[in-house]
Amino acid sequence: MLKLEKIGIVGAGTMGGGIAQKIAQEGCRVVLSDVSDDLLKKSTDNIRKTLEEGVKRKVLSEEEARKALSRIEITPDLGTMTECQLVIEAVFEDPAAKKDVFKKLDRICPPETVFATNTSTLSVKELADETQRPDHFIGLHFFYHPAMNRLLEIISLENTSLEAKAISHSISNLMGKTAILVADSPGFAVNRFFIPWSMEALRILDEGLGDIPSIDHVVKQTFNVGMGPFEFMNAVRGFSLAYMTSTTLKQRISRYYGPPAILEDKFKKGGMWDLSGDPKPESFQRIEDRLLGAVFFVASSLVDEGVASMVDTDIGAKVGLRWKTGPFELMNQVGIGRAYSLAKSIVERNPDLKMPVNLETRYRKGEPWEIRYVTLSKKGSVAQITIKRPEVLNALNGTVFSQLGQCLDEIEKDPAIDAVVIGGLGKDFVAGADIEFFIDRIKQKRFEDLAAYGAHAQKIVTRVENSQKWMIARVQGLALGGGLELALACDTIVASDKAAFGFPETSIGIYPGLGGMPRSTRKVGKALAKYLVLTGQIIDAATALKMGLIEYVSPVTELDERIGQISSDPSTHRKKSRSGSQLDENLKLIQKQFSDGNIEKVLSGKAIEEDGMTVRLHKKISSKAPLAIKLANRVMDEGDALPLKEALELETRYAGELFKTEDALEGLQSVVGRYRPIFKGK
Repeated sequence: MLKLEKIGIVGAGTMGGGIAQKIAQEGCRVVLSDVSDDLLKKSTDNIRKTLEEGVKRKVLSEEEARKALSRIEITPDLGTMTECQLVIEAVFEDPAAKKDVFKKLDRICPPETVFATNTSTLSVKELADETQRPDHFIGLHFFYHPAMNRLLEIISLENTSLEAKAISHSISNLMGKTAILVADSPGFAVNRFFIPWSMEALRILDEGLGDIPSIDHVVKQTFNVGMGPFEFMNAVRGFSLAYMTSTTLKQRISRYYGPPAILEDKFKKGGMWDLSGDPKPESFQRIEDRLLGAVFFVASSLVDEGVASMVDTDIGAKVGLRWKTGPFELMNQVGIGRAYSLAKSIVERNPDLKMPVNLETRYRKGEPWEIRYVTLSKKGSVAQITIKRPEVLNALNGTVFSQLGQCLDEIEKDPAIDAVVIGGLGKDFVAGADIEFFIDRIKQKRFEDLAAYGAHAQKIVTRVENSQKWMIARVQGLALGGGLELALACDTIVASDKAAFGFPETSIGIYPGLGGMPRSTRKVGKALAKYLVLTGQIIDAATALKMGLIEYVSPVTELDERIGQISSDPSTHRKKSRSGSQLDENLKLIQKQFSDGNIEKVLSGKAIEEDGMTVRLHKKISSKAPLAIKLANRVMDEGDALPLKEALELETRYAGELFKTEDALEGLQSVVGRYRPIFKGK
């Protein structure tokens, strides 16, 4: 079984240091190497400073920061890489420098060591061919800042070994990355459209069609980002990198991708862009048209060429660049006719470019892009369903449930499929539902829409539970609210050691409405189910296992391998049942507190002087929405005596009533507004 123990990083700049920091934070030892002690000291100082900032922001504890730093070994000697399972090259974007590193590593490291390059635009194959292990070579393109940005592009080659692929996914899981699979093509997926989009902004300035304040303003408004391209280049001192990467894309693809004269001049002379002045509204439309045209043309082209899928391209924009909307979602928003026209204007100004066939076809049909947020893949007797909305923690909405239903349709018709693994892309499983939909419908008093959504979602979740296939929930991170409810509908829950579970709904004026209460009651017993629902307590994987809420826990780097074993071996399948045999003393005390004989004491606060646990539990529950607490307690009591189908109907009926309360609107709005709700009990 693959277990990551020691990772090598060559190149101690911002990227290499950030990669080393994140790996060390996640508990793995790192060897960080560069050509001089001075560079290594500077990198270590930067890592220490970043960790200290994390402590100040309460992202890390002082102990966690200290341990992370202790796991990083710095050395100018590449010979220390011999014990590493994976060595990641992160030197500057120069092909000669990268090739030289890999030639040296190839002589030093044993044949089983996997090499990875963090190149932004260079050919992974060309670098792999410099070694004697092209099958143990892979591209891992991290994004700035690698300790915080969750996107990772994984680039495998035609002959990449299963071992290299496995270790690339393991390092992604360890670091909590959102990995998208892309082909070895110039710029891969994200830089392929981000760089020419940035160059288009520079051309607009160079051609006098808009000034810097206007371009940055339009970008922030149109793409819903925090900084415009000029502000961003100033912030990251990105002139050299922008010039080098655009030059590489020009050489490998087309003149259109290259740097305009104004960037060449900035590259030679240096200095910062002048951001002063007020935006000029009369230039907004032509700026928007040019920038949208650039991204629509290039995004359509890269998908046309098979570089990445449509959904992964959108994910790259939303996770890696922090755009609110991906290129294909944007095309659907502006209309396919306008999207086609704007892309065509780019082609008409650049004779060496050709219109992407897929965009041409879509335009002629007059249909929007069909974007899959839930994907299905099959391997042997096992199917994999993946919810791909990592930018919102894979939150559930009507589209997700519809596409999940379509995947179930296909699976149920396939006799070759025995087991189905349901998971979420990125760091988390599913962290609830789209809150803004609920707020919008409540404000408009369109409660029938909420009822329809609930009925549809409940139908799909019930189909998961009643499927003749063996349903396995792959929970790598957060499984909250609707996410936990979806997992509970599965036959088996396999979690990573970084997973967390909970029902936080009573904190926002509602309660679990997709079967969470009846299913958790039947799995862990009514008392522990009430503890989860009424307190909203988030529990870790170890506690969930003791409680009987889940079946297996695995180290995050070994999660997929463990699921592979479970899904292919029917003897590992377990049916859901009430738990109790694994409860530790703390859980037994909690179980007693929420028993029928004691629950009223906890809820009312009567006799709370009896013990500290009652005091703590009462205080926790009293901060929740009182109507939601009252109804949840009642529904679990009544539902426990009913058949599951009737218990689910009872939960759904009262959920509809809760949505009509002032507390529900207050609680839901507090999530979006990020404030503490004030509940009035009405």
